[in-house]
Amino acid sequence: MTFLALAVVAAGWAEGRFGEEGVAVLILLMGSLDVDAAIVTVGGLQPGLISPGLAALALGGTVLANMAVKLGITLVYARRLGASAAWALAASMITLIASLPFGWVSLPG
Repeated sequence: MTFLALAVVAAGWAEGRFGEEGVAVLILLMGSLDVDAAIVTVGGLQPGLISPGLAALALGGTVLANMAVKLGITLVYARRLGASAAWALAASMITLIASLPFGWVSLPG
């Protein structure tokens, strides 16, 4: 709960200092530690603090970073026994990576 409160305060600071791009970077960095906290923080931001498209891209990057960590853990600890899970996770990551440029080019201006 404290992490969420700090994230909301930090998002307000980042927006004031760096604009909505600062909020997006903060969401990406914060979400690399805890995806759920990033999602809750974005949901609790004041309307207009960050555009929905940019927030979606930041959350996509956050989810991708989290998936990369899980893929690494699967490969290190499960080795061959986790191969099918690792392939499924890698396929999901590739799909997400492929979709991010489409979101990027659809951002205004």
